[in-house]
Amino acid sequence: MSKPPRHKELPSGDVMTMWGLAVRRPAEHPSGKKADGIACVTFDPALGGRVAGWRIDDVVAVEGALHQRYRPGAGGGVSTYEVEVHHAHRLQEHLAKPPGVSAAQGAEPDARSGPDEARPVPGARVAEPSLHGRPAGDPPPGRASSTPGPAPG
Repeated sequence: MSKPPRHKELPSGDVMTMWGLAVRRPAEHPSGKKADGIACVTFDPALGGRVAGWRIDDVVAVEGALHQRYRPGAGGGVSTYEVEVHHAHRLQEHLAKPPGVSAAQGAEPDARSGPDEARPVPGARVAEPSLHGRPAGDPPPGRASSTPGPAPG
């Protein structure tokens, strides 16, 4: 998760929950860009309540519909994409050290990473973008799944 969840009450009285994800690109990607930002939104109050407990750098999986939005503006319009999330779950909670505790004092670090770095989740993978909006082997459209990684540091 790259942007914390926030709630917005709509004129209808419904509550919309919004948050952001960062999906890592392969290191060898020609653009040199490390990640893509993905805006997420849900109108489901139960899902919005669960997401409200998530924090920056949590590793999550979301399923939903990709929507293109066009907003008119000065000097032309702006086109954006967002995922209207129907299902989501946290794969890994970001484990930050308590305030005032140095790395040497904290829990024993994983041999592959420092104490503040996200550790891999067994069986989890980082989805790579594809031409069809889903990696090979993922469920068919309408139930496509993506497993974003933490925001690059």
